[in-house]
Amino acid sequence: MGKYLLGVGFALILLALSGCSANPEVQVVEINKDTVVYEEIIRINNCGGKGESEQTATREFATSVEFGAEVSAGYQSVVRGTLSAKYSEYRNTSKSQRLVAPPGTNMEFVLLWSDDVRAGNVQVNGKSGTYEVRIPISVEQVSSRDLGCGIMTAPPPPSATQVASATEVTEAIPPASQETYIPTPTSTRLPPTPHPYVKEYETIPSRVTRRVSLGAGELLVGTAVRFAVRAYNYSTMEINGSPPYTVFLIRGPIEVDVEIENGGWDYWVNVYDENFAMSLLQSKREEVAQHWNYASVGHLEVIIPPP
Repeated sequence: MGKYLLGVGFALILLALSGCSANPEVQVVEINKDTVVYEEIIRINNCGGKGESEQTATREFATSVEFGAEVSAGYQSVVRGTLSAKYSEYRNTSKSQRLVAPPGTNMEFVLLWSDDVRAGNVQVNGKSGTYEVRIPISVEQVSSRDLGCGIMTAPPPPSATQVASATEVTEAIPPASQETYIPTPTSTRLPPTPHPYVKEYETIPSRVTRRVSLGAGELLVGTAVRFAVRAYNYSTMEINGSPPYTVFLIRGPIEVDVEIENGGWDYWVNVYDENFAMSLLQSKREEVAQHWNYASVGHLEVIIPPP
């Protein structure tokens, strides 16, 4: 009797395993094809370098799949395999651009990328989703410039004309009575502090690794579908399925490698107030909350360096 029960139990386990390993039915329908042209700005800070510093920007064949929370991560990997087979002629396509910063420079390069973008619908065992395939077509460097080293300079002092005018106004005010009158020393006023502002917005539609170099008062605040700063032990790149969105803040002075996929950032300057810097995260929280699958994946926040 015991051997019979053992045999039945073993058969049930085999049946369960065979059911889990069954290949799901996948249907892929392309509904849109477009060519997208966009700029990418890359900075290489080699101010203290004694030799050339180089970086290679690369775009490769990439797929992305979006499903609701009810679809397992295993199904997503099956869909990616189906897409890879459907667009097999493009699977090994990649484009690269080598960038070189001479010693003693803080270089800014502008690249112009062109991608063939295919998008459509996908169904897995009756569950619907969407997909996007990006095929790099070309890349060219359209400009480069040296931003200079040590560009964060103090504001200029007030001019001699401003000081003289302030003194003349002070001397022209007569005392209101015979009591002792001490005028306000307006000629010693300090120059205004530079206001923080967004110098640049950048969208990064596919996966790329960037060297970020920020000076004092500079920061990047943004969002990404996948994001990693491995020097600070943060990464969502290896998460299967749909990872939580990342809301991030990177503050200078710092130089660090950043991996980002399907995201973007705002480049701020003259930000020296801690509370103001942290307040910039709120608009990014609201931005990721608008995504259709936010309720199921949520978001993570990372501040580099940690406070």
